[in-house]
Amino acid sequence: MTIDAMAILRAQCANHVLANTRLMDACQRLDEKAYMAQRPCFFGSIHATLDHLVVVDRRYLTRMRGTPVQPDDGDGPEFATREDLAAARSKTDEDLIAFVGGLTDADLDREVLLHETPRWGRETDPIWLVLQHVFPTPPITGAKSTISCPRQRSPRRSWTNSICAWTGMTGKPKSPVSASPHG
Repeated sequence: MTIDAMAILRAQCANHVLANTRLMDACQRLDEKAYMAQRPCFFGSIHATLDHLVVVDRRYLTRMRGTPVQPDDGDGPEFATREDLAAARSKTDEDLIAFVGGLTDADLDREVLLHETPRWGRETDPIWLVLQHVFPTPPITGAKSTISCPRQRSPRRSWTNSICAWTGMTGKPKSPVSASPHG
């Protein structure tokens, strides 16, 4: 059996967009009080949490396109209204689809500068691995569950090391990947 890494990434992107759409639709049905209520397990409110998810996806896209973005202290929601946030989510999802749709197998190994700071040092990961952080599971779960548990990193922690440890991989899956035990 041959597995096409690009087909997997396109499917992950489609699933991510579908999950975002469903989540935004469900949250749009909440009344204003519930939607904006202070929630200590979130980024202050459901609105602020959804805002965070959009901003993070946009920042990763910017980085994958080659523009370094320094870590943000997260000083509050970027989008004031539900309508602005929904429009930003939709545009970000369109941009993710276009970005992933434009990738080739050769692009997957291109290193992305995640950040370079005195605190964290210089950290890079290949595009294929950055996308695994962006598309791990639907929002609010998996790597994005930092909503209730602040992310703690060591200065040299790498997503590559984590994913390789979880999966037993020693490097990027080849595209196409042979699932046959004989190569």
